[in-house]
Amino acid sequence: MLRRIRKLREKYGPLYRLMERGSRLAKFIKSRPLLQKAFEDFKPDFLSPEEFRGHLIEDINKAKQQVLIYSPFTRAEIIARELWLMDCLLRAEGRGVKVEVHTRSPEVFSGKTAEYQLKHIKSMRDYGFEVVERKRMHEKAVIIDMEIA
Repeated sequence: MLRRIRKLREKYGPLYRLMERGSRLAKFIKSRPLLQKAFEDFKPDFLSPEEFRGHLIEDINKAKQQVLIYSPFTRAEIIARELWLMDCLLRAEGRGVKVEVHTRSPEVFSGKTAEYQLKHIKSMRDYGFEVVERKRMHEKAVIIDMEIA
């Protein structure tokens, strides 16, 4: 059964989308209350930017060991717009939480973009954050105390 679900997921995308399409699998799951309840737990929550910000602040404020950030870009306008995040990260670091940022290496950019990336990486290191530079990167994620936030 798991192999079949994996193949369906590869073909149609996330499992919750299959349910929306009215497939045989969807009818099967809907006919069984326990499966229906379990399936609902897989459905993603879509948050507004304000809701996301509130949840992320709350999660970072609860961090006890580590905050990992994966973001390929460190553009100035993003950092300026998201000062609440820097403030939150600095408070976490002050509590002894390790802050680690994975981002693209400046060498993969050209011109001003490379200069800005280098400048922002240096700033993050000056704040005491560990910065891991990567040549290839697309993911965007925040992991707090080894849980996805």
